[in-house]
Amino acid sequence: ERCSSATDPATNGPTPFTKELSAAVTKSNLDLAGNGERVLAFGEQIVKGLPADYAFETDDIKECNFPMQDFRFIGMLALEDPHRPEVPGAVNSCHNASIRVIMVTGDHPLTARSIASKINIVEPTGDLNKTTPVWDPKNPVMDDSKKGVVVTGDMLKDLTEEHWAYILTRPGIVFARTLPTQKKDIVERLQAPHDEGGFDEVCAVTGDGVNDSPALKAASVGIAMGTGAQVAHDASDLILKDDNFASIVDGIEEGRLIFSNLKKSIAYTLTSNIPEIIPFLAQIVLQIPLAMTTIMILCIDLGTDIVPAISFAYEFAESDIMSIPPRNRHKDLLVTGTLISWSYLQIGIIQALASFTTFFYSLEEDGFSNDTVLNDGLGFVWDKEDADIDDSSVCFTSSDTSSADGCATYSERTKSLRKAQTAFLAAIVICQIGCGCAAKTRLSSLLSHGFKNMAFNYGLFQEISLIVLLVYAPFLHTPFGTEDISGVCWAIALP
Repeated sequence: ERCSSATDPATNGPTPFTKELSAAVTKSNLDLAGNGERVLAFGEQIVKGLPADYAFETDDIKECNFPMQDFRFIGMLALEDPHRPEVPGAVNSCHNASIRVIMVTGDHPLTARSIASKINIVEPTGDLNKTTPVWDPKNPVMDDSKKGVVVTGDMLKDLTEEHWAYILTRPGIVFARTLPTQKKDIVERLQAPHDEGGFDEVCAVTGDGVNDSPALKAASVGIAMGTGAQVAHDASDLILKDDNFASIVDGIEEGRLIFSNLKKSIAYTLTSNIPEIIPFLAQIVLQIPLAMTTIMILCIDLGTDIVPAISFAYEFAESDIMSIPPRNRHKDLLVTGTLISWSYLQIGIIQALASFTTFFYSLEEDGFSNDTVLNDGLGFVWDKEDADIDDSSVCFTSSDTSSADGCATYSERTKSLRKAQTAFLAAIVICQIGCGCAAKTRLSSLLSHGFKNMAFNYGLFQEISLIVLLVYAPFLHTPFGTEDISGVCWAIALP
C-alpha cells in the first residue's frame, strides 16, 4: 500500500509496483504465512536534504516526521520459529484434561492458524479454511460444525454477545493481530461471572513481552517466561524459568495431585474421630464402662495415625488424573459433604461397630456378659474401689471370678476393662490400616495403583509395630493402661 515502485531482480533497478506485482506479493505473503512462517516486508525511501543528526520519529506511525509513501519495495523475508517438540503432546494432555488452550498472538492470522494446527490447538487435519475459518465480520457464520475459528484484534469491537458466545465455545480458538488491551479484554471476558456475560473460567496466561503485561496482570494466574521482559515478570504470578509450555501442564498435574492427596489425608485422619468420641457418649447415655481412655486416643492421633497421614503427601498420581475434567471450584471444595459423609457416617461408624464388638467380646471372654455390661448401669463405678462405691449391694457379676458370691473383685474387673480397652484400641488401628488402603485411591483400583509409595508402606509398618508394642510390651502396660489380648480380638476387626 505504501510502495509505488519495486526492485527489478534482473537489473536491480526500479520498476513500477503494478497491480499484478502487488497481487503476486500478496499471494506469496499468504502462502508463507499459511505455512506458519513470519513474513517481513522491506522497502526503502531515499530522503534528501536532512542533516546527519536528524532524529527520526518511529514510535507512532501517525506522527512520523519523514515521508511514509512512495516506498520502493525490495523484497520479503520469511522466518520460521519452530515450536518445541514437547508442546503438541502437552496441548493434547490439556485437551484430555478438559483444559482449553487458546492462542492470542500478534502474528498474521494465517501464520497463527498454521502454528496452532501444528501444536494441536486447532484440528490439524483437513482444510483449515473449512475447519478453522477466519472470522468474517461482514458475513459472520456461526456454524457449530466448525471446530475452530480465527479472529483478528480489529474485529473484537464489533462482536455481539452472541458472536462472543459462539467464538469462545469453539474447541480451537486463535486470536491474531491483537493489541495489549485486546488481550486483556479477552481474558476478562473469559473470567467474568455468568451473570455478567462471561464464562466464569480460571485463566492462566503466558507471555514474555511488555505487550503481554496487561493480560498477565488481569489473569487468574499470570505466567511470564523466564527470558521475558522485566515488566512481564513484575505483572505475573509465576515465572517459568525453562520457557517450556509443557512445564505448565506438569504444574497442573502436580496441583491436581496435591489437591487429591490432601483430600485423601483429611479423609483418613477424620475417620478415627467417630470411634474415639462414641465411647464417651456411650458411657454417658448407656452407662457402660469407658471403652477407650484419653491416653489411648493420643496413642492413635499422635502415634499410629500420624505417619500414614503425612505419607499421603508422597502418594503417586492415579493413572487417570489428567483425563478428568477440572473440578468445580465453587462446589468441589477441599472438604465437602461427601468427604465428611465417607469419613464419619460410613468408615467412622464401621470402625466404631468393629471396635465395640471387640470390646464386648473381650469382656465376655473374662466372664462379663453383655447383659451385665449393658443393663446393670455400672459404667461410672466400674473402675472404683469397692470401698468407694456408695451402694454396697452392687455386684459386678462374672462367670470367671474367684469370689464365692460371683461378684468380680476390683482387680479382676479393672484388669478385664484394661484388656477390653486395649482390644478396642487395637480394633481401631486395624480398621485405620484398611481405611488407609481405601483412601489411597479415589477413582482407580488399589490393585492397579499398587503400593509404590514407600512412605505409606513405612507408615503401615510403623503403625503395626507401635500397636503390637503397646499391647504386648510389659513396660508399656502401666503408662498406657494396656493389657495382652487374645488373637480373636485382632481377628474381629479384620473383616
